[in-house]
Amino acid sequence: MAILLSNIKRIIKDKKRSMLTIIFPVILIAFSLMQNIEGHLVVGIIDNDNTKFTQSFISKIREQGEVIILKENEIETSILDKKTDYIIKIDKGFTEDIINGKDSAIHGYSEAQGNYSESIRMYVDELINAAKNIGTASHGDEKKFYEGFNFYCNGSYRAKYEAVNAKKADPEKTSKALGFMIMSILMFSYATSNMILKDKESKIYYRIFSTPISAKRYSCESILSFIAVSALQIALLFIIMVKFFKANFGPSPTNMYLVLLIFSLSCIALGVLINSLAKNLNQAFSLNTLITMPLCMLGGCFWPVELMPGFLRNISNFLPTTWGIKAARSVLFTGTLTSVRKELIIIFMFSVVFFLLSSWKKTDISKTV
Repeated sequence: MAILLSNIKRIIKDKKRSMLTIIFPVILIAFSLMQNIEGHLVVGIIDNDNTKFTQSFISKIREQGEVIILKENEIETSILDKKTDYIIKIDKGFTEDIINGKDSAIHGYSEAQGNYSESIRMYVDELINAAKNIGTASHGDEKKFYEGFNFYCNGSYRAKYEAVNAKKADPEKTSKALGFMIMSILMFSYATSNMILKDKESKIYYRIFSTPISAKRYSCESILSFIAVSALQIALLFIIMVKFFKANFGPSPTNMYLVLLIFSLSCIALGVLINSLAKNLNQAFSLNTLITMPLCMLGGCFWPVELMPGFLRNISNFLPTTWGIKAARSVLFTGTLTSVRKELIIIFMFSVVFFLLSSWKKTDISKTV
C-alpha cells in the first residue's frame, strides 16, 4: 500500500492540478447553475401565421415571462447559447384551423425535460385547448371566436405557472452543470494518470523495481490511488454544488455519485493509455489537450447530442463521455441505476478496452534497469 498512499499525498499536494481540475470547473458549474435560478422564464416565439389571434396568444405568454421573437433559423443557436428556456413555433394557417375547430398544434423546442420548460409548456397547452373549444363553439364565426377568446383572456380566472423551488436549482439546471462535471472528471483523471510518466522521466519508476515491489503491484496501486483521489474530487464537487449553489441531484444523489465514479474509471483508463503511448510529459499534455475538447463537445457536455448532425451523432456513440452524460442525466431524473444498466456496462467496457490497450505497450523492465 506504500505506492497507493504516496501517490495520494503527491496528488493532493499538487496545487496547480487542483487549480486546473477543481477550481476552474467549479467556476463554470457555478455560472451554469446561477443562470435563471430565480425562475425567470425566457420564451422564444416564431410566428409564421402573424394574425390577431397569434398576437393575443403572444401577449398572454408575456404575462408568464420574457418573450423573444426569433426566426426559424435561430432555433438551434438560441438553445445552444441558452438564450431561451422554451421555443414556440407557430405554423402558417394555425389561426384558421383553430377558428374552424380543427385539431391544430404548435411546435415546442427545449434543451431538456425539466421544470422550467415544463411550466410554460403546460400554460401553452391550456391556452391552445381553450382556443380550440372556443373555435368549436363559434362554428367558424371569426367575430364570435375573438369575442369568446377575449372574454376568456380577460375573465376572472387567472393561472400563473412558475418553477417550483425557485430558490434552488432544479434538475434541469443541474443537468446543464453535469457537462462541466464530466469535463472536470476527465481533466482530473488525465492530470493524475500522468504521474506514472513523471516517475519514468525522473527514473523513480525503474528504481522502485530494485525493491520487492513488482511492476504489476506498482501499476495496480497507482491506478487504485487515481480512483481514490477521483472519488474525493467528485465528493468535493458534490459538496460545493449542494452547499454553495443549492444544486439538486434528483431522487438519489448516491446513485448519481456512483455513476460519476464509474465514469471516472473510464477516464483514468484513457489517461493511462495516453501516457503509455506518449514518450514524454509534453507529448502527453498535447495529446490530452487534443483529445479532451472533442470528447466533451461530441459527447454532449456543452450542448445536447441531438442538435448535432447525423454523422457526428454516430461518432458520439463511440465516446465514453456520451454514455457518461446519458447515464448521469437519466439518474438525475429517475434516481435508479437499473434505468442506466446499458450505459454503465458500456462505460465499464470502455475502461476494460483502454486498460488492455495500455498494457500492450509494455517493455521488459528488467531490460531497462
